[in-house]
Amino acid sequence: MNIQMGRPKKLKDNRTRYTMYLDDEIRKAIDEYVYLEKQTKPDYSRSDFLNEASAAYLKQKNALNNESNHRTAQDAQYGEK
Repeated sequence: MNIQMGRPKKLKDNRTRYTMYLDDEIRKAIDEYVYLEKQTKPDYSRSDFLNEASAAYLKQKNALNNESNHRTAQDAQYGEK
């Protein structure tokens, strides 16, 4: 018997909430980029950008341990692997 206590988990995938403190200039640049992306992908968000940017940076630094298992939020959203 599995009883769930409290409200259901908001994020149904493997993502985790994370607080970031961004310089205003960087945040504005990200928001502008996200705004432009939303013109063609209405569901695109700042979180999608930050996931993609983090993955690209870690890949560049060879810090991703198992690249074949890594998927960005956008990949998951659009069913890509």
